[in-house]
Amino acid sequence: MINFDSLNPEYFDLDTGDIWMFEKEYFFIANKDFELARWINIKIEEIKVEKSEPDFGSDLYDHGTEDDKDYYSREMNRYLKYSVDPEGIFVLDFFFHNHNCYSYSSSLIIEKDQVSYDTFQFFFALKLRQYQYSLVNVEKFLAYQKKTNFKNDVKLFSDFLILLLKQYPDLFFKELIELVDSYLRRKGKIPYDTVQIRSFLLYEYEKNGDEYFTKNIIGITDTFTALKDEKFIHSSTKLPQFKNILSFKIIKPEERIKWIGRNIELKWMIQILLDEIKLIKPPITSRWEVTLHCFADENGNAFEKVEAVSKASGRVDERRILLKDILEKLSPTLPQKEE
Repeated sequence: MINFDSLNPEYFDLDTGDIWMFEKEYFFIANKDFELARWINIKIEEIKVEKSEPDFGSDLYDHGTEDDKDYYSREMNRYLKYSVDPEGIFVLDFFFHNHNCYSYSSSLIIEKDQVSYDTFQFFFALKLRQYQYSLVNVEKFLAYQKKTNFKNDVKLFSDFLILLLKQYPDLFFKELIELVDSYLRRKGKIPYDTVQIRSFLLYEYEKNGDEYFTKNIIGITDTFTALKDEKFIHSSTKLPQFKNILSFKIIKPEERIKWIGRNIELKWMIQILLDEIKLIKPPITSRWEVTLHCFADENGNAFEKVEAVSKASGRVDERRILLKDILEKLSPTLPQKEE
């Protein structure tokens, strides 16, 4: 676990100073994402200039003492030096705009009704990702924001969070996404059909697109055929249907694959793909809702509840071993098993 000096897990406001301090430490300690860092500074600069007063301006040089003039010139020169240096992100705690100097780390609280939607969404996402290192406080933060910025409007807040996760999926760890999703289900009470669910996404498909299916056609067809032959999926299933559930598609109800195995076997399949051989990206929404988006029961009917799969139980047997052997055919790069 990384410990950030600036992390304050009980502080729930969207404070640009707090956010900037965290992002500075995250940049130097964990991940030097220069593009994101520049965008963070640009957004903070925009809102500081619009919403706050400068720390000092050119009048310090025009009307100040010799020490004031020297200080102003020195800080301006430092700013000019680092502002053109691509490695200078987060080096300085201040910036100049129209000869006025502003501090990145001074407090400025973002409120939903006082800024644009995009600006609020961006800073909300940055603040939320701090709780990846304090997961116990995720629900406290969400509850605070629901009350203060969304006036306890559950639907408005829930819709906002769903769009946020779709807009900034790369900012968050899987564990945080799962906690927010859990919060939405329990607090927001989002109906299953209100979220635009997509199918699962193979890492190889994300990297290579349809070329993956072409290059690994033997692995794909062998997996597909074995799932039918071993009576996991219905014999009427077409190969394009099978490809669709692996390539981040919106699946129409009539295109779902009929699962004719036991529910526990469908649960095993998802766990094997996501947690064991790790061929599929963790979905933004619940893995079990994505499962129900891709599969129907043996009669072609939708499963009534996610619990039909997520809470399915049964003794681990040779069918699970068989299922894993079949699914491993999907990857052309799996390491060879030792004899």
